[in-house]
Amino acid sequence: MVPKGWRLMKIGQLVEETKEVCGPSYHLPVFSVTKDRGVVLQSEKFKKRIASSDTSKYRRLPKGHFAYDPMSLYYGAIGWQRLCEEGIVSPAYITFRALDLVEPHFLWMLFKSAGLQSEFVRNTYGGNLDGKRKKTDWRSFCGIEVPLPDLYEQRAIVERLSAIDAAIEKTNAVIEQTKRLKQGLLQELLTRGIGHTKFKMTEIGKIPESWTMKPLAELGEVRSGVAKGKKQIRDPVELPYLRVANVQDGHLALSEIKTIIVSRSDVVRYSLQTGDVLLTEGGDIDKLGRGCVWNGEIELCLHQNHVFAVRCDSSALNPKFLSLLASSAYGKRYFLSCAKQTTNLASINSSQLRAFPVLLPKMKEQECIVEYVSGLESALTQAEYELATLHRMKSQVAGDLLRGHIRVLREVQ
Repeated sequence: MVPKGWRLMKIGQLVEETKEVCGPSYHLPVFSVTKDRGVVLQSEKFKKRIASSDTSKYRRLPKGHFAYDPMSLYYGAIGWQRLCEEGIVSPAYITFRALDLVEPHFLWMLFKSAGLQSEFVRNTYGGNLDGKRKKTDWRSFCGIEVPLPDLYEQRAIVERLSAIDAAIEKTNAVIEQTKRLKQGLLQELLTRGIGHTKFKMTEIGKIPESWTMKPLAELGEVRSGVAKGKKQIRDPVELPYLRVANVQDGHLALSEIKTIIVSRSDVVRYSLQTGDVLLTEGGDIDKLGRGCVWNGEIELCLHQNHVFAVRCDSSALNPKFLSLLASSAYGKRYFLSCAKQTTNLASINSSQLRAFPVLLPKMKEQECIVEYVSGLESALTQAEYELATLHRMKSQVAGDLLRGHIRVLREVQ
């Protein structure tokens, strides 16, 4: 049901397609359209230029205009250009602008709402079954209906949701700053230690004279996890297990835990123990070697073969110290130096992990380093929790406002 005072309108009544091309004499930035960030510089998405050397047929995308990828709209590839006065996009994209009936910012919020995302999926055609690629053409896009308030209420909704966006942006900035502070502190602590005045030169540079370096294999056991897809399992038992998606950089994401069927005789072999250091095998480059310490969050839990579990010798190596070392610039350099790499992907094997050269202070100093960093980690965890809360709030509030369940103008009418 359309709220009182609102109209049900088709997107085609609110926008018009723009087809102006770049022409041979323009030298403008090239954009791509992404699911999560909307319009971005193509060089940010691909780390290099992939546009044709001849961009004369590329479409112009002035500031305030929109673009979407017909082949990817069903999973959210639509954007609103706010980066600069003008750029260009591949002619494979569809470009358009808002008409006077709708505020561009309000239209953008509609496009990113859950309701419109569902409509994009419903109006996408093709797929592997009929030999065609999935596509949302301009006619289908324009036929989608949306509930529309008047311009005054549109602006009031934009103002309300923009306040939440500002809080999200501020919290993101706090998170990035805290991450930089943590890396800077780690760099200082892992090169100079705490209170040292004498240093020695090693293959990785200067370290405190009293420190040693040992391969991880001498300080703990590197355990591989259970592989999926095994058939004819004897005496089967179904248990929760950790995937790469559950193991983040410095923390666990346990909102979705899947289960796996294994032989009862393999349970002990693949079970996690409190104090195990979880490190990911790889995948996307940012996933390489990331990890954290398992604190028994789930009573009986296994781990996938793409997640290593390092069981430290507690008399020589503090698990939390190892986790910090692996996540530091030092650790990331090592993993990247020996990883098998393809485009945007990288992975390490158990032999390379066992060979990881661990910087080894005395146990007391390891504990002190962990304590020094824990304050920043607590602040980071809190900021990430606040960010998740803000995103949930925005999703709920946006749904209510954009469907007219909450009328923001009632207070002043």
